[in-house]
Amino acid sequence: MFNIFQTDSEKYQSVWVSKNTTRAVNVQSIDTIKTVRVNTAPLLKSVVKQLEPLAKSKHIQLDLRLFSDSIYADTHKECFCLMAYNLIGHSLKDAPIHGCVTVDAHTEGLDFVLTVMNNGIAFTKEEVSFLFNLGEDANNLEQNLIPGMGLDSVKRIVDAHKGQLFAESREGRGAAYTVRLHMIGDIYQ
Repeated sequence: MFNIFQTDSEKYQSVWVSKNTTRAVNVQSIDTIKTVRVNTAPLLKSVVKQLEPLAKSKHIQLDLRLFSDSIYADTHKECFCLMAYNLIGHSLKDAPIHGCVTVDAHTEGLDFVLTVMNNGIAFTKEEVSFLFNLGEDANNLEQNLIPGMGLDSVKRIVDAHKGQLFAESREGRGAAYTVRLHMIGDIYQ
C-alpha cells in the first residue's frame, strides 16, 4: 500500500509511480468500494501538486478551484486519488502546450462534484462511446505519459461508488469531464 499523503514530493512521486501500476491493475476488477466521509480538498491539493511538474513541462496552467477547504465526499481515499490523478492527468495529456487545465470541486445538495476541463483535444460524437473503454493494459502503463489506467479506471472507480461520469466535448475549446458522487446521509455528518 502506498502513502498518498507523503509531503516530500520526490519520495511521494516515486512511491506513487512505483505502486500505481499495482493499484491500477486492482482497479480493473473493482465492483464496490467501502466508503467513508472524506474531506477531498487536501486530497485534490496533493494530486494537483504531484501533477504540477507535468503541467510545467508543457507550460500548461493548472488551476485548482475549491469551493472551500472542506469539501466532503463519501469515498475511499486511495481510489479517489487514483480517479483524480487519472482524470486530471488525462486532461493534461490532451491540453496543448501553453494550454490550461481547470479542476473544480464543490458540492451540490448531497452530491460531490468534480469537473476537470482542458482547452486541448476535443472528442467527436463518434468517439464518446469509446472514451471510457480505452482498453489500455498493465503492460503499457510505463509507456503512457500518465501512470495509471486512464479514463477507463476513472469509470470503474466512479461505477464502484455508484456515481456518475459525464464527458462534454467543446469543439475548438477542449473537453470537460464531470464526476458526481452521491453522499449517503447528512452532508454535515
